[in-house]
Amino acid sequence: MDERHLEHDKREQSSDKERQLHRNLRKGMDSAQNEDSRAGQESSIAQRPTDKLDKKRMEGRANRDQGTIGEGISLRIASEKLGLMIADPRFDQKSHGFDAVFLDKGKPVVIESKFAKAGKGSLEGDQGQPAWVRRIASDMQNQNSNLYSQGNAEIGRDILKVGPENVRRILITIDQSTLTANVYEGQNDLSWKKIVSNYSVYDLDQPYLK
Repeated sequence: MDERHLEHDKREQSSDKERQLHRNLRKGMDSAQNEDSRAGQESSIAQRPTDKLDKKRMEGRANRDQGTIGEGISLRIASEKLGLMIADPRFDQKSHGFDAVFLDKGKPVVIESKFAKAGKGSLEGDQGQPAWVRRIASDMQNQNSNLYSQGNAEIGRDILKVGPENVRRILITIDQSTLTANVYEGQNDLSWKKIVSNYSVYDLDQPYLK
């Protein structure tokens, strides 16, 4: 086989990877939307007075489903693009807490993920900043908090020991319409420095397609 045929085959394989990945991602999002659609139809048939409350619940579930997809992609980006290879095995993800915690030379790295077109503009208040990291770390040690678990308590203690201002803070944003990601690192002046720009999700390694 000559070089032209080899190059053509490589392009075909790359295109197949992108199409398969796109189908998988869209399938996950469409599945969540279909579930909400069926739930909406059932609510309409029942003619219940709680329609507005049901709609809010369905929207909340759709947001959680899409958030889960985005967090999964962010974990891949953190390991494959940022070289963060060790996810802290003690970490137990909870609602309204850290999206992920990695270890870099034994030190915690906090990951916040946003699956939204608004990018870092979707951060709420001081989310991702040292003060926020401190609150989350403290709650992770509080047995009355939903963020508590034995592993989380250990991580919380580690974070407060080194100081939240010394913890590496990473924000990964993914535009769900283009499936491109930007990665930011929190700075001492509370700004966010972009360290990865317009990274295509299609560039993630897809070993199951090889």
